[in-house]
This record gives sequence, C-alpha cells and structure tokens, in this order.
Amino acid sequence: MRRPFEEAGLDPAEVFYFAESVLDPDYRGRGIGHRFFDEREAHARSLGCSTAAFCAVIRPDDHPMRPEDYSPLDPFWTKRGYRKLNGGGRLFSMAGCGRDTGDGKADADLDRRSVTADPWQKDPRLGDL
Repeated sequence: MRRPFEEAGLDPAEVFYFAESVLDPDYRGRGIGHRFFDEREAHARSLGCSTAAFCAVIRPDDHPMRPEDYSPLDPFWTKRGYRKLNGGGRLFSMAGCGRDTGDGKADADLDRRSVTADPWQKDPRLGDL
C-alpha cells in the first residue's frame, strides 16, 4: 500500500495507517465513531506522524457480505478532513473469510468474492492531524 501515498507525494514513513474498523450499527449516531477517530489521530500525533490514512472496503452490489442497508461513509470521513487518494484502490480476495455453512466448511461462493480497498488520507489543507 506504499504506492498510493508515494504517488500523492507523501513519505510512507510519515503516514500512520489506521487498521480497518467497524462500528456495530446499534452504536452508530452516538458520537463513538468521532471519538474513536479523535483518539486514533491523537495517537498518531503523539508518535510524530504528519498524516493518517486508512482503507475503506468497498463491496460490489452483489457481494454476499454487503449489508442490504449499506450506506457509504464517505461523508463522515470527508467531514473529518480525509480525502480519497485517487487511483489508489486495490483489489483483495476474500479467501479465508467465508461463512460457516454448518457443515464445518466455509461458504465457497463467498471465498471467491473480492473487495476493493480505497485508501483515504487526512488532507492537511482541511485540518491538522
């Protein structure tokens, strides 16, 4: 994942990468996501990083793990000062992430599916890390 940052003129050593995270829908709308990002960004600053980044998983419309009520979180991230790094998306296999079908075997259809991960970076013009 170095290339999207290098192509954007960023030194990957200065980028604090946030691992993927998911907030259970029952807890959304309570400020927990904002607080979580506040804490992550504070930790990145404490380590001397100049920017933060993460990848957003984008599942195709027909992906078996895409929630029926899916709504992109782009407005949430944009409001926090993040921007999508154009051309940085990567295709990942879902191998090993299949559902248990009850017979001890993973759902083979799900294992063959792929997702795209689009990198987002804190835009310094929209607010310091």
